[in-house]
Amino acid sequence: MALDTGGDKDHGYNECSLRGAQKAAETSGLDFEYMVSATRKDYDKNIKALIDADADLIFTIGSTQADATAKAARRYPDHHFVIMDYAFSPGISCPDTVSDCYTQEGGLANVTSIVFKEDQPAYLGGTLAACMSESQNLGIVAGDQIPPVLRLVSGFENGAKSINPQINIQTIYIPDFDDEETGYQVARKLISNGADILFCPAGKTGLGGLKAAAEFNVKALGVDVDQYITVPSARHVLITSVMKNVDVAAGAIVEKFAKGTLRCGVYEFDLKSHGVGLAPYHEWEGKIPQKCTQLVALASKKIVLNPNRSLSK
Repeated sequence: MALDTGGDKDHGYNECSLRGAQKAAETSGLDFEYMVSATRKDYDKNIKALIDADADLIFTIGSTQADATAKAARRYPDHHFVIMDYAFSPGISCPDTVSDCYTQEGGLANVTSIVFKEDQPAYLGGTLAACMSESQNLGIVAGDQIPPVLRLVSGFENGAKSINPQINIQTIYIPDFDDEETGYQVARKLISNGADILFCPAGKTGLGGLKAAAEFNVKALGVDVDQYITVPSARHVLITSVMKNVDVAAGAIVEKFAKGTLRCGVYEFDLKSHGVGLAPYHEWEGKIPQKCTQLVALASKKIVLNPNRSLSK
């Protein structure tokens, strides 16, 4: 497995993906190793190291590894690749530039893609935040403008606007998932501008946002995993987390590989399949107004009944 930047203890995306794959590999009797990317320049090198180690299945974490994954998959057609959070359709080869791989028409015959409808739980999170906000001013500490982050932001914004079309939403993008200090400073700016609830879809950078929320006692929503569990210092402000169950997805893919049933193409995880969702409210259970939890439950029901409904811009 080639991890994205942020390390193997980022309290989120990398760590959760790693945990799910490692557990499934151990249960299935498979050897497992992983590489950590200090920067994006490490992507090609890490994938090549796994190829040189004769790995039968090479798992790349994060859509920012799409270029590196596509190039390696084309050059090494006898290896099976899996990419988290990016969709390559099977059957069509991609050139080294891989620009045409960035469409549903492009693709690779030896790649399995895992994607999530992260706009669905983000919509629920935005619904909850708008209902609970006293200032009707929300802040988003967002990571790089890659498709999963954009879907999280759009889903959250549209969920909030479903409650109040005039709500003020401040969104600041940070082109780095491994910069807690910038995340902290951006969150402080949003708070000083009146945001009373923060959403931090920014990987390790988002931990800085949660630090500021905890310090200034501003409510927040976590992302990717249940950050009430992984970021205990922010428990008193975390009302829930917008979860992508990447551990479940990674484990399921490894299990299919071990059984010989893994196919190339796209596996999609959504609210109906429990691949995404909101985390429990934990100590906020009972503190959240009943009308807000009811609005979230109603929105969830509508999404499950109509999963193809567009929740992103």
